[in-house]
Order: sequence, then structure tokens, then C-alpha cells
Amino acid sequence: MRRTSDGFGGVVAELVKIRRLTDQEGQQLHRIVRRGSTNTVRYRRTMMLLASVGGNRVPVIAQLVQADEDTVRDVIHRFNQIGPACLDPVGLTRFDGQGRCGDLTLLCWRLPGLDRWLRRWRG
Repeated sequence: MRRTSDGFGGVVAELVKIRRLTDQEGQQLHRIVRRGSTNTVRYRRTMMLLASVGGNRVPVIAQLVQADEDTVRDVIHRFNQIGPACLDPVGLTRFDGQGRCGDLTLLCWRLPGLDRWLRRWRG
């Protein structure tokens, strides 16, 4: 992440901005919000992206969707990398080494030993 000075001797992260949307991507995001996706993760990520397109900053977006600021940054960075595929619930997770991925796998990054328990539990 690129860092800049805040003018007071401190260092702050550069603003996170979403890339310019194609017409098709914009229509897809608006369609998800208008129709009200049954998948909450997809809906909330779409709201984050549309708020970013509207010029809102990360703290405002995080408050809007009641999410952590790091989560908002991750979603925006991921969208800039892979596009609308980041809206799927597995878009920000990683593979567990056996070709499977899922939302619970994300926990394995932060909690040591949980990955072994998940492998046993999943079978």
C-alpha cells in the first residue's frame, strides 16, 4: 500500500478509489441493488462499490453498510483486480490447500489450529 504524509509528520494510507466502471458493470451493480439480492454478502459488497463510485470515503462507506473499514478496502481492491467476480461470497476467501474454498476458510488465516478442525469437520 502506498503511503503519504498527512502534513503533521504522520503517515496515512492513500485514498482507496474504485476504478472506472464499464457500462455493463454499472448496470449489473444497479440491478443487484434494485432487485434486492437474496445473498446478503453480495448485496452489501455491491452497496460498498456503489458508494465508492459515488465518491464516498472508506469510513463513510463502512458506517453505511456497518462493516469494518478494512473489509471495505479489501472489497474495493478486489473489485479493481477481478471485477464483478468479487461480489460472490467466496470472492475474498482463499483455498484451503485441498481445492476447496469457503467463507470459513478466511478464519484460518487469523486463528491458528482452526484449519485442522475445519478439515476434520468437512470430512
